[in-house]
Amino acid sequence: MSAPPLPPPAPAVTPLGVDVTAATVTHAVRAASTVLVDVVAQVRGAGSLTGGSGAADDAARAEADRFARSVDLAAIALESATRGLESFEDHVADLGRRHAALQADSASYDAALRELRSRLHGDPAPERLAAEIESLGRWREGLVSDGVQIASDLASAEDRLIAILRSLDTDAEATATADALPPGARPDAERIADLLRRLRALADDPERVHAWWVALSGRERDALVTHHPEVVGNTDGIPVSARDDANRAALAVDLAALAAGLVAGARGPWRATVTAVRDALARASRSGAAVYLVEYRPDAFDGDGSGAIAIGDPEQADHVAVTVPGLTSDLAGIDGQVASALDLYEAIEDRNTGSTSVIAWMGYDAPTFDPPGVRDLLDEGADVLGVADADAAEDGGHTLVDFVDGLHATDVGSPAEVTVVGHSYGSTTVAHAAADGLQADAVVLLGSPGAGVDTVDDLGFGGDVYVGAADRDPVSWLGSPGEPGLGQDPAQDSFGAIRFDVDPGEPFHVQEFVSVGFEQNHSSYDDPGSHALANTAAVVAGADPDVVPGRDDPAPTYLGAWLDDERDHWVDELVDQGHAAAGDLLGTLEGLGIGG
Repeated sequence: MSAPPLPPPAPAVTPLGVDVTAATVTHAVRAASTVLVDVVAQVRGAGSLTGGSGAADDAARAEADRFARSVDLAAIALESATRGLESFEDHVADLGRRHAALQADSASYDAALRELRSRLHGDPAPERLAAEIESLGRWREGLVSDGVQIASDLASAEDRLIAILRSLDTDAEATATADALPPGARPDAERIADLLRRLRALADDPERVHAWWVALSGRERDALVTHHPEVVGNTDGIPVSARDDANRAALAVDLAALAAGLVAGARGPWRATVTAVRDALARASRSGAAVYLVEYRPDAFDGDGSGAIAIGDPEQADHVAVTVPGLTSDLAGIDGQVASALDLYEAIEDRNTGSTSVIAWMGYDAPTFDPPGVRDLLDEGADVLGVADADAAEDGGHTLVDFVDGLHATDVGSPAEVTVVGHSYGSTTVAHAAADGLQADAVVLLGSPGAGVDTVDDLGFGGDVYVGAADRDPVSWLGSPGEPGLGQDPAQDSFGAIRFDVDPGEPFHVQEFVSVGFEQNHSSYDDPGSHALANTAAVVAGADPDVVPGRDDPAPTYLGAWLDDERDHWVDELVDQGHAAAGDLLGTLEGLGIGG
């Protein structure tokens, strides 16, 4: 008796064939809707249109009302299109997961088929494998069925989206859509204003914000996102997906204004900030992870801006890291901060300890130094001197606590392990947040100029405190207890933190103080392949980093030792130059027949 024939290999898995730009289209449509509702509000809120009264003004007002009604119909159509696109996005995301599972299952099937074929050819009684062969055949039938169902579900989702969009492409259809809405289904201006007042009243309590938000109807939430994206997108406690929708709509409006030349005076810093956020989102999206614009305020802090971009979904992740930059950081530099966040994200993911989200947070007013011209040098220089002032770190610490509270309020499932990583002045900000009730499992202080207190116990923080300090990082030489300054060097053994291994940095002389001391030694903690990055990733992933002893010598003694070495170096340099000059002079004299 022979065994039945083997089934063929798994059928080819047809590519899903859906471009991931569906989300980009949704953001653009929502942004257009946001612009239109602003236009309606301005037209309907205008006073006299002719500067007078009487029949002419009444006629102008009637025409303005007709125009507002037409624009409002367009806004309703775009709102409906946005909901249709969002539904399509959800379907595509689910189909993408099913498609990936089908690919993995097909690969497993082919591996099982090869293994069974090898046994079949070497078995003197192959009929004993008949049951396995039949089981393999049923497995393949399931693969075929799953592939057909995915293709069918995709076609249905596309048909539904096309039907929604086609139902809105004429004035009559848009009017019919608006008229078909039941009374109260679309919140009116008075209702939206009331919702906004309530949201602002709750804004200081992320837990209450979240409870209130989830209790709203879908149309109420959509109305707030469309009419007030600048509030929804920057309120802690609102889910990150809604904040992302609102902030991307606001960003799209700003980018459209730039493209159309509508920004008065084409403000240079604002333009740089808006385009930097756009570029940072594009960079993060290339990682393949879900990306969220969790905060977007380009005009905050006198134009320095504030924002936050999450790589990976922080509401679903097992491990969440929030990175806080330091001196010279502002929103115009968010692209570089996101690049570093991506390096950390990948280092954590490589450990395979669960899902990850890394948030590049630029939500406070860090001291900056980027003068656009010589006349601005003094003002910017005064800002840099703020690194010796803890006020910005204290204010930023309060804001950081609220931001992390918001993440906890919207967390789904098992609570994530949260680590907050601060670099340079950002480490001082993180330390102040830790002393202010930060809800985190650990904090990491890198290249710190001071932790605001004298010991770990003074923080009153319930989690672990880790420190990374390169001995050739001049910023880490600044910490010392007492006034003035930013508090004790947290790398001191007496401080009580857990110090992990980092690269020591390169030697440098005075002319290299900025290029090597600051730009290289102080700014390389997040470099790919560095010990600091590997150990920071270990902490975020819940593993043990490579621990080293804390410093015994006070931080300022490192500066003193460097100054002593520099003095000796330059004395030796001058002596050598003097000897060389004397030798040259003697040689010249001998050539002239003098002396010798």
